[in-house]
Amino acid sequence: MRRIVWPLAVAAVALWLWVGTDAERPPDPEAGATDAAPAIPPRLPAERPVALTALPAGYAVGGQGGGITLLDADGRPGARWVAHGGPVRRILHVEGDLITAGDGSVARWGPDGARRWRLRLPEHEVNDVAVLADGAVIVAADRGSVARLGDGAWHARGTHGRSAFAVAAASGRVASGGADGTVVIWRPDGALASRWRVTTGWVTALAWTPSGLLVGDSDGRLSRWSVPEGGPPAAPDWRVTLAPEAVVGLAADDDRAVVGTEAGSAFRVALVDGRATAIDLGPRDDPAPLSAVSAGALMTAEQALRRLPP
Repeated sequence: MRRIVWPLAVAAVALWLWVGTDAERPPDPEAGATDAAPAIPPRLPAERPVALTALPAGYAVGGQGGGITLLDADGRPGARWVAHGGPVRRILHVEGDLITAGDGSVARWGPDGARRWRLRLPEHEVNDVAVLADGAVIVAADRGSVARLGDGAWHARGTHGRSAFAVAAASGRVASGGADGTVVIWRPDGALASRWRVTTGWVTALAWTPSGLLVGDSDGRLSRWSVPEGGPPAAPDWRVTLAPEAVVGLAADDDRAVVGTEAGSAFRVALVDGRATAIDLGPRDDPAPLSAVSAGALMTAEQALRRLPP
């Protein structure tokens, strides 16, 4: 199997919007920026969309070049700004603001693009970010790192071998996964609570749900784990093979997950038993990886997937 090069710097997201080929790099988001008003170029470069989150009335999309674009429910663009000096790896919608991860930093933005703060993990590339209920910011990064940024900072280097690809937080617990094929559960203070091996490949995606932790891997499988407080789970509740290629996009609500793969396939998975149904994206000559799918309203996300142009 051809493994993914993670993070997917040239992946395309499952959306109906543009897929640009302009190689122009956005300016440094710090150049001329203040906490009240980030620097915004006169023209946002056309760039491949690689990150996505649902908003109450639309979507926020992150690009390969570090830009953020807000779209309404019909796909019309609104506010735009440059958030990072490289691809946007993750967008979270938190209390009306957006939290984004890219290059070596995490930043929080108002809905108009005004920057609230920026936190950095020096000399690392951030691959994913999660936020605890108390506002703690946890990141997964290259060189196997998992770290808490800001207040109460800690940094666990080399936890996942060559790289930590995914991190997810819920109920005061943090899960991380990466190139060593393991999942680690952390306490907010950085204490390691449990660890177990999921795959001989890579753990590429994580999502907490009320029924357990969802884990996507580089062998195209999705599994659900009921994680006890006192140690690792003995076995998954279920495991389903969706495709021969890696899971690179994962989002879930209480009942279902939407999954995107490296080869551009999409699936809806019932959380109760792992029963999977392929989502028909229509004919495409050269399917791109589905590097991000939307959470919050899965029917809306599936409709967005179906609107992907050929």
